[in-house]
Amino acid sequence: MRIVTRTALLSMIAASMLVTAPVVLADELVQMIQKDLVALGYDPGTIDGQLTTKTQVAISKFQTDNGMPVTGEASPQLAGVTSSKVDQMRNGGKQAQAEASAEEKAAAERNCQQKKAQESAEKREKATGFRRLAGAGTRLLGRYGSSEAASTATDVYVTGSVASDAAVAADELGITDEDCE
Repeated sequence: MRIVTRTALLSMIAASMLVTAPVVLADELVQMIQKDLVALGYDPGTIDGQLTTKTQVAISKFQTDNGMPVTGEASPQLAGVTSSKVDQMRNGGKQAQAEASAEEKAAAERNCQQKKAQESAEKREKATGFRRLAGAGTRLLGRYGSSEAASTATDVYVTGSVASDAAVAADELGITDEDCE
């Protein structure tokens, strides 16, 4: 009969845990790599944590595509690379959407500014045309009409001109009729 000391027993238990622990971790590691490979478009077969031939082929293809040494084996380093690639893929899509959204917003703002600038230029042209017409009418009345009519036309021209300029300036500043009340 052999007597086993407590220390020897604990050492055997610890040694057996070290031998079985990598098997459990390896299965979890393989399963994590399998999930990442599927997300990246590779076919490792069933996601079951088993390092099957199909999984080894998928790992080898991934390693080849990413300039890694081809081993076909699951490792913590491989798990880190596949996880990083999945994160890049997911974040890259979100970042691209955000960039596209920002570009669309900037384009919409530019279009709006261009439209407002065009509308403002059209209003200035109309105001200038009105002032010319009113000025021509005033000159005609001065030459061929009464001095009282010419004076009234001049007052209308000046008042209309000032009002028109004020309206254009208010529009350019974004001041509405409600703001003035």
